[in-house]
Amino acid sequence: MAAASGGGGSLASSFLLGLLTESGSVGGHARRVALPSALLKCEDDPAPKAVTVPAPTCIDSGENCSSREDLLKLQKFAQAVDEGMAEELKKIKKGRETFLRRACDYRYAEYEDKGELLENTYGPKGPLLPGGSYLFELKRYSDAAFLLHRACNRGMGGCQSLIEYLRDHPEDDLAAGGSHGRAGSKVYNELRKACEVGKSRSPVPNDGPAWCDPETGLCEQKSCKKWWSDKHHGHAVPWVDDRTEYDDLKETCNWIEHVKPTSRELNKYQLKVQDDTLQDKINFCRPKWVDGYCERKGDKPRFGQCTMEDGKWCKAGRVFPDSEQDDTAEWSETFKEKPVTVEMAPPLLALPMPSELVAPATGRRRPRMSRYHSFF
Repeated sequence: MAAASGGGGSLASSFLLGLLTESGSVGGHARRVALPSALLKCEDDPAPKAVTVPAPTCIDSGENCSSREDLLKLQKFAQAVDEGMAEELKKIKKGRETFLRRACDYRYAEYEDKGELLENTYGPKGPLLPGGSYLFELKRYSDAAFLLHRACNRGMGGCQSLIEYLRDHPEDDLAAGGSHGRAGSKVYNELRKACEVGKSRSPVPNDGPAWCDPETGLCEQKSCKKWWSDKHHGHAVPWVDDRTEYDDLKETCNWIEHVKPTSRELNKYQLKVQDDTLQDKINFCRPKWVDGYCERKGDKPRFGQCTMEDGKWCKAGRVFPDSEQDDTAEWSETFKEKPVTVEMAPPLLALPMPSELVAPATGRRRPRMSRYHSFF
């Protein structure tokens, strides 16, 4: 398997291509699996077919092909692209119809009491083999969509330019009543249908038949949509099969449309950004205590208050490693508080002079008693 020299680099897929070729022999089966990239070229890949009809000038110039003349040229160009992708279109159409029919058969077996055996066979717990679980057909459908897009990217650029134009101008594929198919591109239409199933995860109801006999071709229900509506008395809601297996099919949406986040996703992202910003402010815009020990700044000589065994002490003694003062010698208040200042001190009580408390040695006058005598 060698890398191609050209091709589209816009392909992005999260699932394997699947089984490209499978040939049986007496000794067993030989299988080759390709990685999900349009840049890969396998040995048995057919040569891409050239598009004989030139692309409209509106595609090359990036303008809108909404005029009648440009629309006719766009339709002819899309038809020529579909002719080059005929084999891949046939495979994806068969994969889509088989998957939708098998999914409807599973629901039909549940509602019409076809037996627990058939219900489990067609259901999600059934065998992942042809004729088994509808999830097996879902994987086949996803592989067919990938193969179609891979073939489109391996072409000479005609299919790529058409898909890129309809990706930028999806309104050119809408008819007056809102239905798709105005551009006339089967490639775009198949990828669009795959995208719808991948996003909605609602294979039932669909426009296909239900419970058909593969030998006779007869079906109990010609329209799965009509049967589903009658079963729910005209008030049916689509069956949402919320499984991760649909993610592979949802990848086609990235190939045909510009994915825009919903309002709920934008609101969720905005709240996350606000919470992260507030957390960053708390962590980096104010002092914060952290658990653990602070690493030492160096082995420079340190001095601190030391006390000897005999009770003597010195104010700035040398602190040696592994001593009692080693752990506290460099302690300092990292987040110092502001100093407390007092504007005016409270007045002190006026105490009497010492001479007033002593009786005079001479004189006839009666000793003067201090008014604070009872206090002392």
